[in-house]
Amino acid sequence: MLRRTLATLGASALLAGAALAATSAPASAAGSCTLSAPAKVSIWKPYQAITLRASGPCTYGSGWGGWYGYHSTQGLSAVASFDHTSSTIWDVYDWDDLGGYTWRPGGAYDSSYNELSQNTVSTSVRLHGAAWISSYRSGSIVTLTGTALTYSPTTEGFVKRAYAAGQFQYRDRGTSTWRTLVGVKTGSNGTVRFQLRNNVARDYRFATYSTPTIWDVVSASTTR
Repeated sequence: MLRRTLATLGASALLAGAALAATSAPASAAGSCTLSAPAKVSIWKPYQAITLRASGPCTYGSGWGGWYGYHSTQGLSAVASFDHTSSTIWDVYDWDDLGGYTWRPGGAYDSSYNELSQNTVSTSVRLHGAAWISSYRSGSIVTLTGTALTYSPTTEGFVKRAYAAGQFQYRDRGTSTWRTLVGVKTGSNGTVRFQLRNNVARDYRFATYSTPTIWDVVSASTTR
C-alpha cells in the first residue's frame, strides 16, 4: 500500500510538471530527452538507491522530463522526474515487485517549452544469487560440492536455495575456457555433490541458472 501511495504521489507530480511545461509547447517535437536506466537490478539488501540519468535539453536551464515505470503485471510502480537536472534516484526496496519494469515517456520539454521526444527503457529486477564450491581429492576421485544461495527479503540476508538448477564446470590448467562438466540440481538443503575420476589437476566451479526471480551466478574456482 505504501509503495502504491508513493507511486501515486510521484505520478501526480509528474503530471503537474508536464502540464506546466506544456502550456507553451508546440505540437511537434524539437529534440530528444533520453533516459538511461540499468538493464538489471539485483536485490541483495533491504534498500538501494538506483541512479537514473537523463540527457538532452530537458536536463539544463528550465528544461524538464519524466518517465513512468510500469511493472509487467502490477502496473504503475515508479516515477522518474528530471527537473532541469540530469540524475534522479529510484528507491528500490526488497519488498518491491520482482520482474520486468518498462520506463515509458511522461513528457519532456526544453527551456523554451519545446516538446522533446523520449525513449522507452526496460529494467529487470530479480533477487541476487550466490554460489559456493568446495572440493577434495582421494586418489583419482574428485568430489565436488556446490551450494546455491539467494537473498531473502524475509530474513534480509542470504539463505540456501533448494532445487536450484545449474552445472559444474571445469577448465584445464593453463587455459581460459570453461566447459560444462555435468548439469545438476541442488537438493532440499541447497547443496549438490558430484564425483568424477580424473588423475589430472583441473579448475572447477559451480554455476546456477537464472529464473524469473533470481539472477544466475558463478562461484569462485577450486583446483583439484
